[in-house]
Order: sequence, then C-alpha cells, then structure tokens
Amino acid sequence: MIKAIFDEFMTVKQMEMCSHIWDTQMNESLNQSIANFAPKTHNYSTTMLLHCQISMCIGLYNFGPIGYYTKLFDELNIDMGMTMLDFLGRREEKVAYDCKYQNRFHVKCKYAFKQQTAMREANMEAQIKNQEYGSGMGLQLGIQTQQ
Repeated sequence: MIKAIFDEFMTVKQMEMCSHIWDTQMNESLNQSIANFAPKTHNYSTTMLLHCQISMCIGLYNFGPIGYYTKLFDELNIDMGMTMLDFLGRREEKVAYDCKYQNRFHVKCKYAFKQQTAMREANMEAQIKNQEYGSGMGLQLGIQTQQ
C-alpha cells in the first residue's frame, strides 16, 4: 500500500517539479507580513477584513509603501500631503538600509555566533540537569549522555 503511494509520486516528472531553482524565502516573507496584519490567532474568515488585509500586504510588497499609498490615496481622491510622503520615504530608506546591513558578512557571522552560543548554553544547562534530551538540545548531547 505504501509502495503504491510512493510510486505515484516518485516519477521523473514529479521529481523534476520538486527540483526547481527557486527558494521559499519570498513566500515566507509575504506570509510573515500577512501574519502581522492578520494574526493566525484571530478568525477573520467570515468578513472582508481578511481579504482587505491580505490585499494590503500584497500591494505593499509589490509596489512598496510609497507606490502603494500613492495609488490608494489617488483611488480615493485624497491628498496625501508632503508629511506622509516624507514619512513613507524615510520608511523605505530604513528598510533598504536594514536589508543591506543584514546581508553583510560580519553581521551574518555575529548572528550565527549568537545562535551557536545560545545552543551551547542550553546544552550545558541540560548536562547540569542531567537531561537526556529536551527542547533546544543538540542531538550530540543526547548521544553523549547515553554513553
């Protein structure tokens, strides 16, 4: 029975579909943006609110804050004003700077070092408590305590 299920999905055509050159980073980023506007802990499925929030996220994602709000205000025949444009411009500059900063090699190394340090500390605490395996614990530690 299991072999029949696997055989259905283990064809060359199915494998080629799974072997694409794209990653899921952009999709995960958009999902995170939507979750900021429409948290999963709230159910908006029976209202237009969810549709509006998702549409807003997609618009901001595709056009950026200045482009999205300019189109929105033009559609509603509302004058945006220079203060709003200035605020959105500074926001876009901050996002661009943060993106460039986070892609620097030394920043990535610093972040990875912090993660590794936190994992080591959690492993040490687990060893002190004599746990065999727990949340956040490395597999290597579990193997060491069994020996």
